[in-house]
Amino acid sequence: MKRKVFTRCILIALISALIVCAAGIYITYTINRSIVRERLVTETKLAIALLDSKGDLEGFNIFYGDDSCRVTVMSMSGDVLFESDTHEMLGNHADREEVKAAIEGESVAVERYSETFKCRMTYYAVKTQFSSGEAIIVRLAIRSTETDSYIVGALVSLLVALAVGAATAAVFAKRLSKSVAKRITDISDSLRSVSEGAYVPISAEDSDSEFVQVYNEINGLNEKTVLSMKSSENERERLGAFLDAEKELARQKEEFFANASHELKTPLTAMLGLSELIMEKETDESTHRQIERIHKESVRLSFLISDMLKLSRLESEGEVEPRTAVEVAPLAHEVISELAPLIDSKEIKVSITGSVTVMASEKRIYEILQNLCTNAVNYNKQGGELAISLESEGESRIIRVCDTGIGIAKENIPHLCERFYRVDKSRSKKTGGTGLGLAIVKHICALYGAEMKIESEIDKGTTVSVFFYQ
Repeated sequence: MKRKVFTRCILIALISALIVCAAGIYITYTINRSIVRERLVTETKLAIALLDSKGDLEGFNIFYGDDSCRVTVMSMSGDVLFESDTHEMLGNHADREEVKAAIEGESVAVERYSETFKCRMTYYAVKTQFSSGEAIIVRLAIRSTETDSYIVGALVSLLVALAVGAATAAVFAKRLSKSVAKRITDISDSLRSVSEGAYVPISAEDSDSEFVQVYNEINGLNEKTVLSMKSSENERERLGAFLDAEKELARQKEEFFANASHELKTPLTAMLGLSELIMEKETDESTHRQIERIHKESVRLSFLISDMLKLSRLESEGEVEPRTAVEVAPLAHEVISELAPLIDSKEIKVSITGSVTVMASEKRIYEILQNLCTNAVNYNKQGGELAISLESEGESRIIRVCDTGIGIAKENIPHLCERFYRVDKSRSKKTGGTGLGLAIVKHICALYGAEMKIESEIDKGTTVSVFFYQ
């Protein structure tokens, strides 16, 4: 930072000095050209004043051989009548710029290279006439080197001033960069102390009134930051303790369900086996119905425990199975085959259309189809329809299950994914549902960032769509 500030200060000073130098040279050059033009105008007027007739041209011989000034007198056609540089005959000068302008009645100063003097010359021509009325052109020229000498002299002075200015700028730039770097370092050290937990406020001299105000503002912000960090640290510790307690509760919950499952499976298995055996041997109709009811409730309890364990694992473990490309159609056919006895008993017409592939666990997709299709069969009407459509829309892969069942009221739809929620408890008990199927589907959707949408109408049926975004 210190080097950057120093370098930029020097560059600014040098650029400013160069601009001033260039402006000085330009102004000097312009002023000297103006002086040369005024000199030419004055001397041309003096020369014209000496000309009354052609005989007066002899008096111009005083300019002969004068390297500093050249006098030329021409006719209106451009023929040379007198030339102070030579007595030899010269060519026509009508094509010269200054001569053309004079012939037209204008007077201009023109600078160009002279083959005669082998240097740049400044020319000025004026239209006048002898007392006899004959019009002539009088032209004077001086060496541009006279102007150049002024410019060179001015340039040397400007370069000296440039060097002195650069040296002075370097001294002040060094002091300024050191001062700025120190202030920035002080601020940086203070900010670093905040992050390191050992806050040190910035100190400033009273002479730096502008910086004192800035430092006070920074110190105030740093103090607030330190207090906020301490408060956040305390809050983080409390939150950490709370999360640890939540984790412990989840572990205990999972352990409870695992133990409960283990403990309940043995008596349930015995109840199921014994009830089946008794039903086969019992001939009394009343007793047979009671045993059949025990068997049915045991099956429902077994399903309930299984769904509770599934839901518990989904909540506590999240996704543990690796994702693979899963063809959904074969799984849909497998689920329908599993539900075939119930489908046949209710004479439900089933259709499976389309084919999609989703990146997920085959087990999880099977559970989605199993729960949705089980609900669609359980709550369908006798002789109803069940349609499974597998569709692709852009980057979405859709599993849609439609039935023509009893339907659900709109006010109940938002609660369908809640655990053990039942629209009609007596009706759900008859169908054997556990009240956890849609909750399981919702949690599986959450694992894969999928979305579930439920549409239903009383006595017309229900459509559940699951959108997977690839």
